Amino acid sequence: MGTVRMGEIQVSKRPGDELVTRGLGSCIGLALIDRQSGVAGMAHIVLPESAGSDDELGKFADLAVPALIAEMARGCSTSAAKWTSEHATPPRSRRASPARA
Repeated sequence: MGTVRMGEIQVSKRPGDELVTRGLGSCIGLALIDRQSGVAGMAHIVLPESAGSDDELGKFADLAVPALIAEMARGCSTSAAKWTSEHATPPRSRRASPARA
């Protein structure tokens, strides 16, 4: 069982693995499963936007979602591998400009 702490991302390709997060409170636990490849991933997201900071990719929704998808697409070469900044940096999401009244 892999425990996903605040601001962390974990992926696994090992059958029967469990990814668990505890104490979500106001955080979001995002779990994705690719049934075709057998890869599952989880992010424990703390805040919605990074505001330009990219040193804690799992902490912010605008960075964690693309990072989780990128790691899962990579096929998780190691089982229950924690995502770290040594992995390829996910693409920055394009933010829509606020509508002007």
